Amino acid sequence: MKSIIRVVSLAAVLVFFGCNVENISETNLSSQDQLKSAKECETAFAYYEDGCFLDDDFNRWGWTLGPLSEGFSGSFDLYAGAGQCKLIKGELVGSVSVEYSDGTVTVEYETMEGKCLTETHVYVGNEEYPTNPAGKPTVAPGQYGNSNSYPDGATADSFSVGDLSGDVYVIAHAVVCDCIIECVAEAGTLKTESDKACLEEGTATLSAVPAGDAVVPDGYEVLYVLTEGAGLVIRDVSTDPSFVVDVEGFYTIHTLVYDPNTLDLSIVDIGVTTGFDVYALLIDGGGVICAALDVKGAPIQVEKCF
Repeated sequence: MKSIIRVVSLAAVLVFFGCNVENISETNLSSQDQLKSAKECETAFAYYEDGCFLDDDFNRWGWTLGPLSEGFSGSFDLYAGAGQCKLIKGELVGSVSVEYSDGTVTVEYETMEGKCLTETHVYVGNEEYPTNPAGKPTVAPGQYGNSNSYPDGATADSFSVGDLSGDVYVIAHAVVCDCIIECVAEAGTLKTESDKACLEEGTATLSAVPAGDAVVPDGYEVLYVLTEGAGLVIRDVSTDPSFVVDVEGFYTIHTLVYDPNTLDLSIVDIGVTTGFDVYALLIDGGGVICAALDVKGAPIQVEKCF
């Protein structure tokens, strides 16, 4: 089973601006921990070497764990996308711990760093497989009897199933996606005293004042960018929103809010790289980089003084 979700992976890219059931423990990400961009999620199952569904003539891959006796405690790898029960086709995305004590089975999911659960389904019973409404054995996750859904993603989940006796079987299913914290950086806006300036003795100083509406997360910094023309060709950068120019033209001062630990500003090609090039790399522009650029900026027309 596959589903589409918005996710994002940070990457090193060319960057400038760059039965008695109780849910007992769940680590649910906040609304700020979102899944961004577009990527396929994968179905995942806890792995057990001798438990492949295909061996029992089901038409989907996955594994049943067991039989497990009272007193059992162990951990199983959680594999995603392992078609035909072949681990080489899949990806290790976490682990599932199972404990059977005092008539209760506890199943705990934990994902690897960067992975999020969006759905979990757990079956626990004395039979190897659950049954559908017609009473026939099934491996469809919707028939497992215990489930949770996390649209914003979760890094862990836990179920407790009680009133059990004798040997039991467990099936642990999940839908797993990549996840990162939502980018909350905002560049804000700039104001200028005038949208015109003139070259006096061959130069003009262009300045702007931040409006105070930028959002700068911890660890982020602010940089100001001067572009020229409708194509927003980058001409200069500074830690202050003030620039000196010596050529007539249409200029714009922009604000960039960025994380210096993830953005490599040294590769900017002044006079070649444009603001539009940079914006396309950012999450807001359809890219993958968490940073914010005020594309509109503060425009200033520079002319000769008369």
